[in-house]
Amino acid sequence: MKNIFLCLLIYVSFFSFGQETNCPGFKEGVFTVSVEKPSPLTWRVVRAGSKQREFLTVEANKPGEEPSTIIQYGTITWLDDCFYKILFDDTIAPLTNEQKFINNSGGVYGEVIKIIDNCYFVEATTALDGKQYKMQAKMCKEQTQQSTSNS
Repeated sequence: MKNIFLCLLIYVSFFSFGQETNCPGFKEGVFTVSVEKPSPLTWRVVRAGSKQREFLTVEANKPGEEPSTIIQYGTITWLDDCFYKILFDDTIAPLTNEQKFINNSGGVYGEVIKIIDNCYFVEATTALDGKQYKMQAKMCKEQTQQSTSNS
């Protein structure tokens, strides 16, 4: 169960990663992120400068309960135009044990591997307990001015 949660946490985090890529548009803005494996999941990422916020809506566990939104904060270090490292940001909110574990393992590295229209296909990699984990995500940049001002 812990491995599933860590994989989910990694997916949600990085992704918020070919052909010639033009990645500067990937560094700022509002994105809808989706993954298919290990299970389908979609969330929003807001990037500005070296900061990233992620918003994941989680369905209620019990009938009559409202869904909740998990917000995570990260700091991005760009290693080149299409390759970056993300660490969870403990200056904004306390980190969970899982987030501390990921940070202590070096964080998550993301690389844009393909761009189609306004969607960036990213491969995220992290090392946990001596094993490398790779995941792929699709990050589509939202185009409206209104969506960036409301986040």
